[in-house]
Amino acid sequence: MEHVLPRYFFHVVDGTVSIDTDGTVLANLGEAHSQAITMAGEIMRDARRKFWSGNDWQMHVTNDAKRTLFKLKFSAEETDEAAGNH
Repeated sequence: MEHVLPRYFFHVVDGTVSIDTDGTVLANLGEAHSQAITMAGEIMRDARRKFWSGNDWQMHVTNDAKRTLFKLKFSAEETDEAAGNH
């Protein structure tokens, strides 16, 4: 009997909702944790200044049954002190 690997979906909520309709096939939940952290880092890097606006954003990771398995939550904001250093 062939073992079917699970598919995980990485949805981003940052004022809008970006639904991952394709998902990613991974061996287990531990790999999904690692993938979520990697993707979150890429999103933060690519967002640059927008990320530092102080707005909260989240990544919701779901399974094929659309059940949320875990969430990552992020926000970042500069203090008034840092704002003068640009």
